Amino acid sequence: DYAETIRKSGEALLALTNELLDYSRIDAGRMQLDLQACVPRQIVEEAVELLSTRAAEKNLELITTIAPDVPAYVMADPGRLRQVLVNLVGNAIKFTPSGEVEVELACRPAEGGAPGRTRLLFAVRDSGIGIPTEKQDRLFQPFSQLD
Repeated sequence: DYAETIRKSGEALLALTNELLDYSRIDAGRMQLDLQACVPRQIVEEAVELLSTRAAEKNLELITTIAPDVPAYVMADPGRLRQVLVNLVGNAIKFTPSGEVEVELACRPAEGGAPGRTRLLFAVRDSGIGIPTEKQDRLFQPFSQLD
């Protein structure tokens, strides 16, 4: 049990360190994506599975909805995509006292109708209290958190 706790703590610390490095890269305009063939359905399912215990502890229903027209494979950065989903779903779970959190993956044509290209839309919805309109301008400001 102690070894497992140490391993999980080490992974959490590594993830935090990597996120700090990512913020530094973004701020410096040097973020690079590692594009590779990946399975978008699997990325969503892994992110949800990772947080399912936390949702269960709060008696939240964790729902995944994936449209049937989502391609089996896409070129993307699976690590970054998973990181964003885990952060969004984690926040939804954190700030939802009861009810549900839903992760939705849908597919839309790419802008300009470029052949062979598609746009994936990821949405995270929860049954929490929401964000008042007058506070939404603070939503994506650095070092800002809403009540």
